[in-house]
Amino acid sequence: MDTTVPNDLTTRDIPLDLIDPSATNPRKTIDADSIRELGTSMASPVGQIHPALVRPRGERYELVAGERRWRAAKLAGLKCLRCEVREIPDDLVREMQLVENAGREDVHPLEEAIALEAIIREDGRTPEYLADRLGHSVRWVQRRLALLGLTEQAREWLRDGRLPIAHAQQLAAVDAATQGRVLEVWSGRDLPPARAFANTIFNQLHSLDAAPFDTADAKLPGHGVCGKCQHRSDTQGDLFDGGREGVQCLDAACWDGKVEAVWQRAVKAAPKRHLTVIAEPGTVFQWADNLRWDSEFQKEPASPDSKPVALARTNGGHVVELYAKPKAAPRDGDAEEDDENEGDDGEGAPRGPDKWELKRQERLAATERRLARLCAIVDHAPGGAIVVLRNALRFEIDNASADGLRTILRIRGAAWAEGLSDDALVDGLPAEDLAQTLGILLADDQLQALESAPTPDERPAFEAELLDLMTGEEPSAASAVEPPPVLVRLWLPARPFGELSDDGRATYEHPDVVADLTWETRGGWVTTEMPEGVARIVRDLARDDGFALHEGQDAPPDTTVELRVKRSDWQQHRSGLRDCATGSLHKQWQPDGEDRIVRVERGTGVFAQVVDYCRARNVALHVNGESLLAPGQPAKKSRSAKAATP
Repeated sequence: MDTTVPNDLTTRDIPLDLIDPSATNPRKTIDADSIRELGTSMASPVGQIHPALVRPRGERYELVAGERRWRAAKLAGLKCLRCEVREIPDDLVREMQLVENAGREDVHPLEEAIALEAIIREDGRTPEYLADRLGHSVRWVQRRLALLGLTEQAREWLRDGRLPIAHAQQLAAVDAATQGRVLEVWSGRDLPPARAFANTIFNQLHSLDAAPFDTADAKLPGHGVCGKCQHRSDTQGDLFDGGREGVQCLDAACWDGKVEAVWQRAVKAAPKRHLTVIAEPGTVFQWADNLRWDSEFQKEPASPDSKPVALARTNGGHVVELYAKPKAAPRDGDAEEDDENEGDDGEGAPRGPDKWELKRQERLAATERRLARLCAIVDHAPGGAIVVLRNALRFEIDNASADGLRTILRIRGAAWAEGLSDDALVDGLPAEDLAQTLGILLADDQLQALESAPTPDERPAFEAELLDLMTGEEPSAASAVEPPPVLVRLWLPARPFGELSDDGRATYEHPDVVADLTWETRGGWVTTEMPEGVARIVRDLARDDGFALHEGQDAPPDTTVELRVKRSDWQQHRSGLRDCATGSLHKQWQPDGEDRIVRVERGTGVFAQVVDYCRARNVALHVNGESLLAPGQPAKKSRSAKAATP
């Protein structure tokens, strides 16, 4: 067989042992079962339908696209592989491989991230350029690149399918130490929806509003002034809830460095002020920066002329000056009490509290720490009150009955709740309704307890008030039932919608969205109206699944364009035109009179590849009826073709 490299594009059968896989192929993981199925197909009478793409390397060839076909052919025992042979420079090879793999559904996000980073580093491409070539947004490219910031443990979870891509992107926004703590929280447990996972991340972060240092101090180490830093939660609104109150620091290492620098400043100045330095916060502080009950210090001076005697830092990192606690004056009768507390040995050693009292004090201290932490979360953590209420509501329906919550939602006309799981019910409940719903369930528990308890001589005022309301005049329907929910119209691209739904039109099937919605097709979109509670879930799913979402009554602008080629050009180039964008146009071209047409998205990789193909081969191309490439333009010649010209 003649294996000489031609100057122009050719398609030929090449021996498998002369073909080498490419080291720059982004795809590193290939499913063995799919290779076996493909090998069986290639060994059938139909044979190989699409040729692989190779470039010459001396006496051998390097695979540019088609490694799965090459592996399948070897597995099937074939001797040769049908290939297109082209002279392609290195930078274009990496780009073509990335675009080719972008059309495959099983390419791992980490592999895409590594390939994107290599093209930017080695070929000098920009995220904007890659976004246009791949048909994605610039933000999508940036989010893929951000995955390289995941720790090895997080990458392992992502490869194993334990960490969805939306969760991985949230995790990649924070430092390595925080990633480790978050993964430890969910180790051995099923991950929650992305919104709840974001709450876990936020609970591990620090609020800039409560920073124990001057956020405008440019002399502190780290990333500089906090107000201009990119490691803030409000700069990641597409990953975290933009409606949260307050701003969190996403880089714990930078935070810890600033806290330590402020502490070292204070320690350095302490000897001049004759202050004792207490380095360990636990020595004098308990949780929530409160002094221990047995501490010999206090935060406030006992008198106007009192001077601080010690320097310490709280559990939150705040540097505080401490004052000596005044000793209580002896009371009358203290001597007698001391005598009564003398031990049996008669040596006057006071008998301390017994073991039951010690346990009681430990329980009280633990309760105080726990409640103090919850108070701090509600008062200072962004969205902390909502997190506490949702957890309290979930605990209530777990320990009572979820039927009560479903009944409340049904009475209030919440159609979006039909068929949802308990977790989805609690997560989908609007924040403003959480406290009210929890109060109704708790009041119902109290009423059931009152029915089985004996009637007391006198009831507390709040019980009597509730019973009076229950036995009084029935409230009007207008005050008892919420107004109909506000409907939101959402638009989803037709192609990903068809992939995500069972029948491609009527439903959007997902465990968290089982509401009875009727979708209709308009142009390249499908649309329907839904309650706000369901719309919130669909927005999260669209973000998690990585497809576009348009909101509003007006239809999205039509970005599709019609590409048209003449019959004569189609007959000569139909194989190449069908294979544009890694074969995605194979069945898309349709006859229109004597011409062939296809509709694609403007600005995507598909559009760019068709234009590049036609320009390189002098094929007349019309876009929306207007000539983009006029016939008669000289075709571009490769460098090897010029060299062969006499």
